[in-house]
Amino acid sequence: MNYTFFAETFPWLAPMGQYFAAIFLILLMAVSVVALENRQWGKQKMALEDWKFDMGYTREVLIKYPHLSEAEVSEAFEQLRLYFRICWQYDNKLVAMPSRLADVCWHVFICDTRNYARFCEAVLGSFLHHEPPSSVKLVELQKVDSFERNNSQFNLPMLAIARAYKGALAIEVKEKVIKKDKAARPIPTLFAIDERLQIENGFCYSEEFLKSLAEFDLEKAEARLSKTDGAADGSAAACGDGGSCGCGGSV
Repeated sequence: MNYTFFAETFPWLAPMGQYFAAIFLILLMAVSVVALENRQWGKQKMALEDWKFDMGYTREVLIKYPHLSEAEVSEAFEQLRLYFRICWQYDNKLVAMPSRLADVCWHVFICDTRNYARFCEAVLGSFLHHEPPSSVKLVELQKVDSFERNNSQFNLPMLAIARAYKGALAIEVKEKVIKKDKAARPIPTLFAIDERLQIENGFCYSEEFLKSLAEFDLEKAEARLSKTDGAADGSAAACGDGGSCGCGGSV
């Protein structure tokens, strides 16, 4: 290959001339990989948005919560859809489920085992597990001092619920479900739905705890956790009984 024109036009890059083809090929491969990943996410996002939850699921949830309307249960299933989207975006990392109502919807969906397995394979890429409750309670987590919550970067339950909060907030702000008002702290629907719909033993969040979630340095926590090779991150968080932290899973 003749690099004369290259050397005369860009003399400061002349020493790199012999490596130009290799560098160009590497950059082309990197751009191609990113493009393929974006295309794959676009397909899976569309598949998630187009997925139809069986109306029989709504009837099952109404048996447990007869005071709700079909429209309110449909809203809960849309919040479950949003939760699945957050799980996909965090790619095999622990994400807490902050709503008992959405969690009940998830339970109902999972009981349709073949359909749920097909959903996980087609939309999420692999099976999203739902784990039983753990000893970590939401009420206990909310009592932890805010300074400790913000600085204890290896508090995995706090990290898991911060991912849910930041992920849900980012999606709803982007899609203009929430308008960012500097005078008020926005609360994602996934975090507010239990209290608004008066769900028995639902997950309710104190103002101080929501402030801690909003101020939690998620990027710093992720970086410090990665240095410990994930430290158990990727297995599902607790859900369900006794006011637990919520449930989550890994894709």
